[in-house]
Order: sequence, then C-alpha cells, then structure tokens
Amino acid sequence: MQFGQLSRGVCLGALTLSLSCAAARAQEALPTIDIAGAGSANGAGGSGRQEPGKETGYRRSSTVAATRTDTPLLKTPVAVQIVPREVIEDKQILNTMEAVKNVSGVQAQPGTFYDQYRIRGFNSGNGVTYRNGLQMRGILGSEEIAFTDRVEIVKGPSSVLYGRMEPGGFVNVVTKKPQEKFHASVQQQVGNFGLARTTFDIGGPVDEAKTVLYRVMGAYDRADSFTDFDHRDNGAVALFLTFRPTENFEFNAQFEHYEKKQTTPAGSGQIPVIGDRPLDLPRNFSVSDPIMWSDFPYTVHRSVFAYDWTYRFDDKWKITNNFHYVDSRETQAMLATAFLGDERTIRRRFIFNPLERNISRPISI
Repeated sequence: MQFGQLSRGVCLGALTLSLSCAAARAQEALPTIDIAGAGSANGAGGSGRQEPGKETGYRRSSTVAATRTDTPLLKTPVAVQIVPREVIEDKQILNTMEAVKNVSGVQAQPGTFYDQYRIRGFNSGNGVTYRNGLQMRGILGSEEIAFTDRVEIVKGPSSVLYGRMEPGGFVNVVTKKPQEKFHASVQQQVGNFGLARTTFDIGGPVDEAKTVLYRVMGAYDRADSFTDFDHRDNGAVALFLTFRPTENFEFNAQFEHYEKKQTTPAGSGQIPVIGDRPLDLPRNFSVSDPIMWSDFPYTVHRSVFAYDWTYRFDDKWKITNNFHYVDSRETQAMLATAFLGDERTIRRRFIFNPLERNISRPISI
C-alpha cells in the first residue's frame, strides 16, 4: 500500500509539473519560423512548386543538380541535401567548406591547398567542386559565400551526368541572380582573433521594362588565428547581368575576381605526433615561420567568366547552355617539417611553387 501511494504521489507531481510547464510555454510564445517558404502551400501536389532560385525559407522543393532537370526532390531517385541562403545567413557561414559541416555523411577536409570533401567515405578528389553544375578543379575557396544562393550536395554516383568522378557524390554551388526589385545592403561581421568581414550587395533593374537586370557584390575578409603565424587577407568582387529581350529567352553573364593572401592552408598549426602520442605543446604552437606571411604568403589571383542562356518553348520544355572560364594564378609556398626522435629538433624544408590554371567548361541541356 505504501508503494502504491508513493507511485500515485509521483504521478500527481509529474502531472502538476507538466501543467506548469505548459502554462509557462503558453505565456512565452516563440516567433514563427518559415520552414516551407512562400508558395509552398500547394507544393505537395506539385502545382505550387516554384523554381529553385525563387523559393524562400529553409525548405527547397526541387533541384537541377541531381538530374539536370527541374524535378521535384520527392521524385528524384538521388539523395540531395540543400543548404539554402536563409541557413547561410542565420548561421553566419563564412565559406562553402563551413556550409556543409551539418550535412549528414559529408565532411570538409582540412589541411589542403584546395576545397575537398569526404562524402559517404569517398574523397572528392583534387579540389573538385561544381559551380552552377560545371566543374572547378584545384580551387581554394571555390565560390565566395557572399555570391552564393545555395549549396547543393548530391550523394551517390552521378558520373553518368557529370563524367568521371568519385562515387560518394559532389558539392554544387549555385550563385545568386539579379533581382527585379532594387535592393542594397551592407553587412559587417566581427569575431575572435581579429576577424573582420565586410560584404555589400546592390542590384535591380536597369530599365522600366526590366529587360536588363544587374547585381554588384563584394566581400573583404581578414582574420588571424589562435595558432601562431596564421593569417588571411582576402577580397572578391562580382558583377552579374541578366538580359530578357523576350518572355521566352534569358541570358545571364557573370564576372568574378578574387585576390587571396594567406599563410599556407596545409595545416601548419597541427600538433605533431611522435610514436603513438602527440607532443606536449601549447595549442597555439605552429611549425611555420613569420616569413611565410611577410615574404612567402600563399596568394591566389583568380578571375571567373561565365554565361548561361535559356530558351523556353513552353511550360515544360526548354533548352539551356552553360559555360565558364576560370583563370587562376597561384603562388604556393609551404614548409615541409619533420620532428626528429629527440622530440626537440624540427627539420624544415621550404617549398615554393608558382602555377597557373585555365579551366573552361561548356555544357548544354
């Protein structure tokens, strides 16, 4: 009897606590978050589905990355996850590598000269990232996040559409487009270790008929690090134009230019390991040297020229042609290091490698 009375007393106390919590939640109602986005009320049936670039909120109903057609995600036989612009802004994401961190089965790989991802256990290769469905290989900072509308991660083999690639999947960065309404914004971000990031975005129609649209964007980003001798000083600008001479035809032209300066991105701040244990060193220890920033920084001078045009025959049929050309000049400099067995001596070897890349990718759909 005593045990039964105790159980009833515990249940009564739990019920009272639940009612109190419910009352507290009723008094402190949180603001509504737009998950589905505008125009998605009819999206379940397909009639309310919008084009990927015109949807808002956290939810996206379709993507062209998986099948190269405007197919609803529910009908796409490939696993696709999308990081939309709203998530990028709410999380204050600084780059594409950071944008994929919370995507299941995807890891951004540190300690590399290029953007690399591990998707479903497979590395993406030598810095292979896709920009609007076109491959960019051997690129550090593939696309400035200030110019990015969304990041699409396609999981699984897609070589039948994109040529030879790793079976784990790929990351596709979709850029912003000019808008029909005038807008202007400036954003300033600050953070630890001297982080200062300034971005601007201005655009709208050139004429009253809105046959010509423009968008001018820029970003300047500088920061130090908690590790010694680790700095960056990067800038980028972009000009996007849209021409719509008729209702069925659209032509987009894009230009981007990057100026990057930083210490080697090859992970010089990593703690060395001797045998089966790391050395007892402070977290800010680095095997690098101040001269790697003052005299031999890692620099990138990159320009991107791109265009795409689309002609719509009707609501279901259209033809699209994409092209981009990437001119990249880099100066790679790093210190190859090795700890000797006495755990006191570091052997360092200087590597200096200036190089140039020219990448062009055309495609028709």
